[in-house]
Amino acid sequence: GEGQPALLPGNAAQRAHARMWADKLNKKICTPFYQLLMKQTKEEQDKAAQTILEGLKDFSANCQGPYFYGDEFTLVDIALAPWAVGIRMDILKHYRQFEVPQTE
Repeated sequence: GEGQPALLPGNAAQRAHARMWADKLNKKICTPFYQLLMKQTKEEQDKAAQTILEGLKDFSANCQGPYFYGDEFTLVDIALAPWAVGIRMDILKHYRQFEVPQTE
């Protein structure tokens, strides 16, 4: 409603950009997360892990502040949040010894 924060940014081009990023995060983090858990060969697991790391690096490189669009919390941040924090990363650590390297 009016006066409420919007989950999609301003104009049509910005909204399309946010949707593109949400889809990209789904393809680069969500799908490979499940692939990493389900695949049985080390080679397939390594490929999925690499895809996750590339997705996180890409997101980080394009992040404009504390949230993807600076101070604005949007759909892009919501798309990433369940995969970047919480139990999902603990599951990967426990079952696949996968951790996101702590770098700047």
